[in-house]
Amino acid sequence: MRLKAPHSAFTLAELLVAILASVILIGALFVGSIALQKTSCNSERFSTDQSNQRLLMDYVGRDLRRAVGIGTRFNGGISIRLTAGSAVIENRTDLVITLPAYYKSNTPTSATYDQPLPVIASGDHIAYGSAAGPAPNITVLFRKITVAEEGCICFVREEAGSKEVLVRQADDLHIRITIAPDGQSGSIAAWFRSSFSRDRPTITVSDQLMLRNLRVD
Repeated sequence: MRLKAPHSAFTLAELLVAILASVILIGALFVGSIALQKTSCNSERFSTDQSNQRLLMDYVGRDLRRAVGIGTRFNGGISIRLTAGSAVIENRTDLVITLPAYYKSNTPTSATYDQPLPVIASGDHIAYGSAAGPAPNITVLFRKITVAEEGCICFVREEAGSKEVLVRQADDLHIRITIAPDGQSGSIAAWFRSSFSRDRPTITVSDQLMLRNLRVD
Protein backbone atom coordinates (compact mmCIF):
# COMPACT_ATOMS: atom_id res chain seq x y z
CA MET A 1 0.00 0.00 0.00
CA ARG A 2 1.46 3.38 -1.15
CA LEU A 3 1.18 6.31 1.21
CA LYS A 4 0.04 9.70 -0.21
CA ALA A 5 2.62 12.50 -0.12
CA PRO A 6 1.75 15.31 2.28
CA HIS A 7 0.27 18.48 0.71
CA SER A 8 2.82 21.33 0.36
CA ALA A 9 1.84 24.89 1.32
CA PHE A 10 3.38 28.31 1.90
CA THR A 11 4.60 29.03 5.37
CA LEU A 12 3.52 32.14 7.22
CA ALA A 13 6.93 33.72 6.65
CA GLU A 14 6.70 33.11 2.90
CA LEU A 15 3.22 34.69 2.77
CA LEU A 16 4.44 37.76 4.64
CA VAL A 17 7.38 38.14 2.26
CA ALA A 18 5.10 37.80 -0.76
CA ILE A 19 2.65 40.37 0.61
CA LEU A 20 5.47 42.81 1.39
CA ALA A 21 6.91 42.42 -2.11
CA SER A 22 3.47 43.02 -3.63
CA VAL A 23 2.93 46.16 -1.55
CA ILE A 24 6.34 47.52 -2.58
CA LEU A 25 5.66 46.80 -6.25
CA ILE A 26 2.19 48.33 -6.22
CA GLY A 27 3.48 51.36 -4.28
CA ALA A 28 6.27 51.92 -6.79
CA LEU A 29 3.80 51.73 -9.68
CA PHE A 30 1.46 54.17 -7.91
CA VAL A 31 4.24 56.68 -7.20
CA GLY A 32 5.50 56.38 -10.78
CA SER A 33 2.00 56.97 -12.13
CA ILE A 34 1.59 60.11 -10.01
CA ALA A 35 5.01 61.43 -11.09
CA LEU A 36 4.18 60.79 -14.76
CA GLN A 37 0.85 62.58 -14.43
CA LYS A 38 2.47 65.55 -12.69
CA THR A 39 5.13 65.80 -15.41
CA SER A 40 2.45 65.71 -18.09
CA CYS A 41 0.44 68.45 -16.35
CA ASN A 42 3.56 70.61 -15.91
CA SER A 43 4.50 70.20 -19.55
CA GLU A 44 1.01 71.15 -20.64
CA ARG A 45 1.06 74.21 -18.36
CA PHE A 46 4.48 75.22 -19.68
CA SER A 47 3.24 74.99 -23.27
CA THR A 48 0.09 76.97 -22.44
CA ASP A 49 2.12 79.69 -20.72
CA GLN A 50 4.37 80.05 -23.75
CA SER A 51 1.34 80.34 -26.04
CA ASN A 52 -0.16 83.00 -23.74
CA GLN A 53 3.10 84.94 -23.76
CA ARG A 54 3.20 84.99 -27.55
CA LEU A 55 -0.47 85.94 -27.82
CA LEU A 56 -0.08 88.86 -25.41
CA MET A 57 3.11 90.08 -27.07
CA ASP A 58 1.52 89.93 -30.51
CA TYR A 59 -1.35 92.19 -29.40
CA VAL A 60 0.87 94.65 -27.53
CA GLY A 61 3.53 94.70 -30.25
CA ARG A 62 0.99 95.36 -33.00
CA ASP A 63 -0.41 98.41 -31.21
CA LEU A 64 3.01 99.73 -30.16
CA ARG A 65 4.25 99.64 -33.75
CA ARG A 66 1.27 101.81 -34.80
CA ALA A 67 1.34 104.08 -31.75
CA VAL A 68 1.50 107.85 -31.90
CA GLY A 69 1.64 108.01 -28.11
CA ILE A 70 2.80 105.64 -25.35
CA GLY A 71 2.35 106.06 -21.63
CA THR A 72 1.58 104.35 -18.34
CA ARG A 73 -1.20 104.95 -15.87
CA PHE A 74 -1.18 103.94 -12.21
CA ASN A 75 -4.39 103.04 -10.43
CA GLY A 76 -6.60 104.72 -13.01
CA GLY A 77 -4.85 108.09 -12.68
CA ILE A 78 -3.37 110.41 -15.28
CA SER A 79 -1.31 108.85 -18.07
CA ILE A 80 2.43 109.60 -17.91
CA ARG A 81 4.41 109.62 -21.15
CA LEU A 82 6.83 106.76 -21.65
CA THR A 83 9.37 108.36 -23.96
CA ALA A 84 12.28 106.22 -22.75
CA GLY A 85 12.80 103.56 -20.08
CA SER A 86 10.87 100.50 -18.94
CA ALA A 87 7.51 99.71 -17.37
CA VAL A 88 6.09 96.43 -16.08
CA ILE A 89 2.35 96.17 -16.75
CA GLU A 90 0.83 94.83 -13.52
CA ASN A 91 0.05 95.86 -9.94
CA ARG A 92 -2.43 98.52 -11.12
CA THR A 93 -0.01 99.91 -13.73
CA ASP A 94 -1.70 100.09 -17.16
CA LEU A 95 -0.12 100.53 -20.56
CA VAL A 96 -1.78 103.42 -22.44
CA ILE A 97 -1.32 103.46 -26.22
CA THR A 98 -2.64 106.20 -28.49
CA LEU A 99 -3.45 105.03 -32.01
CA PRO A 100 -4.40 107.03 -35.07
CA ALA A 101 -7.96 106.53 -36.25
CA TYR A 102 -8.17 104.36 -39.35
CA TYR A 103 -11.91 103.89 -39.83
CA LYS A 104 -14.88 106.21 -40.06
CA SER A 105 -16.59 104.62 -37.05
CA ASN A 106 -15.53 102.57 -34.04
CA THR A 107 -19.05 101.26 -33.42
CA PRO A 108 -19.39 97.67 -34.70
CA THR A 109 -23.05 98.19 -35.60
CA SER A 110 -22.33 101.29 -37.70
CA ALA A 111 -22.53 101.07 -41.49
CA THR A 112 -19.14 102.83 -41.74
CA TYR A 113 -17.39 100.54 -39.24
CA ASP A 114 -15.25 98.90 -41.96
CA GLN A 115 -14.79 101.97 -44.17
CA PRO A 116 -11.28 103.50 -43.97
CA LEU A 117 -10.71 107.21 -43.56
CA PRO A 118 -8.96 109.14 -46.33
CA VAL A 119 -5.24 109.84 -45.92
CA ILE A 120 -4.57 113.56 -45.49
CA ALA A 121 -1.56 115.81 -44.86
CA SER A 122 -1.25 117.12 -41.31
CA GLY A 123 1.72 119.38 -40.70
CA ASP A 124 4.92 117.49 -41.44
CA HIS A 125 3.30 114.05 -41.56
CA ILE A 126 0.31 112.25 -42.97
CA ALA A 127 -2.77 111.28 -41.00
CA TYR A 128 -6.26 109.87 -41.43
CA GLY A 129 -9.23 112.21 -41.51
CA SER A 130 -11.25 114.44 -43.78
CA ALA A 131 -11.29 117.98 -45.10
CA ALA A 132 -12.13 119.09 -41.56
CA GLY A 133 -8.79 117.76 -40.31
CA PRO A 134 -7.32 114.61 -38.74
CA ALA A 135 -9.71 112.24 -37.02
CA PRO A 136 -9.45 112.02 -33.21
CA ASN A 137 -6.93 109.48 -31.99
CA ILE A 138 -7.99 106.28 -30.22
CA THR A 139 -6.83 105.28 -26.73
CA VAL A 140 -6.09 101.61 -26.03
CA LEU A 141 -5.37 100.18 -22.57
CA PHE A 142 -3.57 96.97 -21.67
CA ARG A 143 -4.26 95.94 -18.08
CA LYS A 144 -3.68 93.02 -15.72
CA ILE A 145 -6.78 92.92 -13.56
CA THR A 146 -9.23 90.61 -11.84
CA VAL A 147 -12.17 90.00 -14.18
CA ALA A 148 -15.23 89.04 -12.15
CA GLU A 149 -17.04 87.20 -14.94
CA GLU A 150 -13.94 85.08 -15.60
CA GLY A 151 -13.27 84.50 -11.91
CA CYS A 152 -9.51 85.01 -12.26
CA ILE A 153 -6.73 87.51 -13.01
CA CYS A 154 -6.57 88.30 -16.72
CA PHE A 155 -4.66 90.44 -19.19
CA VAL A 156 -7.21 92.56 -21.07
CA ARG A 157 -7.22 95.05 -23.93
CA GLU A 158 -9.69 97.93 -23.71
CA GLU A 159 -10.69 100.15 -26.61
CA ALA A 160 -13.65 102.50 -26.94
CA GLY A 161 -15.29 101.09 -23.82
CA SER A 162 -14.98 97.51 -25.07
CA LYS A 163 -12.94 95.01 -23.04
CA GLU A 164 -11.31 91.96 -24.64
CA VAL A 165 -9.80 89.26 -22.45
CA LEU A 166 -6.50 88.18 -23.98
CA VAL A 167 -5.08 85.80 -21.37
CA ARG A 168 -6.92 84.06 -18.53
CA GLN A 169 -5.25 82.72 -15.38
CA ALA A 170 -2.52 85.35 -15.79
CA ASP A 171 -1.36 85.41 -12.16
CA ASP A 172 2.19 84.29 -13.04
CA LEU A 173 2.42 86.01 -16.42
CA HIS A 174 4.27 89.34 -16.61
CA ILE A 175 5.19 91.75 -19.40
CA ARG A 176 7.71 94.58 -19.57
CA ILE A 177 7.78 97.36 -22.17
CA THR A 178 11.09 99.13 -22.86
CA ILE A 179 11.36 102.26 -25.02
CA ALA A 180 14.85 103.17 -26.26
CA PRO A 181 16.26 106.71 -25.72
CA ASP A 182 15.67 107.51 -29.40
CA GLY A 183 11.94 107.04 -28.87
CA GLN A 184 11.66 105.15 -32.15
CA SER A 185 12.56 101.64 -31.06
CA GLY A 186 12.06 99.37 -28.09
CA SER A 187 11.40 95.85 -26.91
CA ILE A 188 8.85 93.64 -25.17
CA ALA A 189 9.74 90.86 -22.75
CA ALA A 190 7.26 88.40 -21.25
CA TRP A 191 7.95 85.89 -18.51
CA PHE A 192 6.23 83.70 -15.98
CA ARG A 193 7.11 81.60 -12.95
CA SER A 194 6.75 78.08 -14.23
CA SER A 195 6.22 74.87 -12.29
CA PHE A 196 9.80 73.94 -13.17
CA SER A 197 11.38 77.09 -11.70
CA ARG A 198 9.13 78.60 -9.05
CA ASP A 199 12.08 80.34 -7.40
CA ARG A 200 13.09 82.50 -10.37
CA PRO A 201 11.47 84.15 -13.40
CA THR A 202 11.69 82.35 -16.73
CA ILE A 203 11.84 84.68 -19.74
CA THR A 204 10.88 82.68 -22.79
CA VAL A 205 9.92 85.28 -25.39
CA SER A 206 11.06 88.79 -26.28
CA ASP A 207 10.65 91.02 -29.33
CA GLN A 208 12.40 94.07 -30.70
CA LEU A 209 10.17 96.89 -31.97
CA MET A 210 10.45 99.68 -34.50
CA LEU A 211 7.86 102.36 -33.73
CA ARG A 212 6.69 103.40 -37.17
CA ASN A 213 4.62 106.50 -36.52
CA LEU A 214 5.69 109.98 -35.49
CA ARG A 215 5.04 110.46 -31.79
CA VAL A 216 2.59 113.26 -31.07
CA ASP A 217 2.32 112.73 -27.30
